[in-house]
Amino acid sequence: MAVRKIPTLQTVATAVGVSRSTVSNAYNRPDQLSPELRERIMAAAADLGYAGPDPTARSLRQGTAGAIGLLQDVLWAVTDPANLLLLAGVAEVCEDHGLALVLLGLRPDDPDRPDPLRAARLDGVIAHCEDGLVPEHRKHIADRGLPLVVVDNTRELEAPVVSIDEEHGAEAAARHLAELGHRCVAVVTIGDDDGNVDGVALRRLDGYRRGFAGLGDVSIAVVEAGYTRASGREVGRRLLGGDDRPTAVLAMSDELALGVIDAAHDLGLTVPGDLSVVGFDDAPTAAASRPPLTTVHQDHREKGRTAARLLLGELGELRSVVLPTRLVVRQSTAPPPR
Repeated sequence: MAVRKIPTLQTVATAVGVSRSTVSNAYNRPDQLSPELRERIMAAAADLGYAGPDPTARSLRQGTAGAIGLLQDVLWAVTDPANLLLLAGVAEVCEDHGLALVLLGLRPDDPDRPDPLRAARLDGVIAHCEDGLVPEHRKHIADRGLPLVVVDNTRELEAPVVSIDEEHGAEAAARHLAELGHRCVAVVTIGDDDGNVDGVALRRLDGYRRGFAGLGDVSIAVVEAGYTRASGREVGRRLLGGDDRPTAVLAMSDELALGVIDAAHDLGLTVPGDLSVVGFDDAPTAAASRPPLTTVHQDHREKGRTAARLLLGELGELRSVVLPTRLVVRQSTAPPPR
């Protein structure tokens, strides 16, 4: 289901040519503005159909904390190029409503260290991926009665979920390689230290396989990596170091794809002459890579905005939002070498 184009505080700010905080002041602190400016803002809001700050958001802002939490691995959250866009989308909505954003790290397996989800003062939680919703975390959220929205989760939950069309994007990526003539392909998936692959990765793997369905004599090897470019480079060296190396690699993130390209260069291979590589995310690093990376685009910033707006009750009765994906073809893919 697509997200409805509902006018926001930013929509009004852009129309009037002022900042979001100025529009917010027109509703919440009108004494900070001249009567003329406030009248101009309210007129623009009426024309655009913006009814003012949502009552649920106002209630959250006036709650015990005036803050929402984002449950992620903190180091990854602030270093992964794609996730920085999601973080910016959540932060944008928080700023619109005068709410603080608290990053809640996933607690290590150490019973002597406090769980930040229990210690932080919050009015709601956005949990990203299945790692952020272990049973203990879900219990803390339920015990505290906190509103919850989940991003990129495949489990059956009562909470609203924001996801992307994983299968469609992965299928398009695989079909692109199939149409170029590739039949010996490796998939670099994301797994944890114990070799577990989450539901998002499984859905992408299903999509890759569908992209090659019906073609004879196709070899698809699946290898696991971590989350970083360095991990992709390490796995890439193993994949590409033998005589039976694949002619193409489908990586489940741009960071992993760029790591595979690094490994190819280390081994004296050219991309796409000797090896085609496709990523997933379309982070800013994808277009800037050498060569520019073919990848599956998803709107991370909109995903973050949608999750925050769902938490604040701005999307009405919507409970499950699936954002589209699309393949972006750049210079990292070509027909296989003869």
